[in-house]
Amino acid sequence: ERPVALGFDGVMIPTWDGYKEARVGVVYEPDWVAGRTPEAEASLRKEYFATTGSRESLVRTVCARARERAAGEVVAVVCDGAALDWVDLDGYLPNRVEILDFYHVLERVAEISKAMHPEAPATAAQWRVQRKQELLQWGPGTLLQALRDWQPEGESAQEVRRVQLAYFKRQQERMRYPDYLRRGFPIGSGA
Repeated sequence: ERPVALGFDGVMIPTWDGYKEARVGVVYEPDWVAGRTPEAEASLRKEYFATTGSRESLVRTVCARARERAAGEVVAVVCDGAALDWVDLDGYLPNRVEILDFYHVLERVAEISKAMHPEAPATAAQWRVQRKQELLQWGPGTLLQALRDWQPEGESAQEVRRVQLAYFKRQQERMRYPDYLRRGFPIGSGA
């Protein structure tokens, strides 16, 4: 039995009346060994939901379908970290685990590495790879410690440290990647 996961995203689309946000949700069953063929993708049993209407109606619909498919089991909610992604889930999906999208975390780690090592791209790349491995192996603790220990020079690097440290402190409970992977949960919102 595979776990059930869901994710939300939004994109601005042009309409005759200007731009509107299209909100999208997906409910699926992750499978780590599924290939990237159409047949293998079909085995993930993805269901997509979309609206240009209210976010609340999309959340209600997607969470109801995820609860139904999970049959009482925990649902993995994988999102990119925008504060709005996590709003209103208590009422619709109390039995869940919230997971911060790993790809978005790595984008932030890349920004940090460039600010830490602006004159040494190879060193920045090495630092980024090391943090990625640590996140997968031990979770967010070593990344948070590296940010606390960093004493940046220059205002822009100090701002990167301030913003990213605050972000990762807020999100650390959603970054328990070793636990999620052990439980078969997805850590990316690519679906």
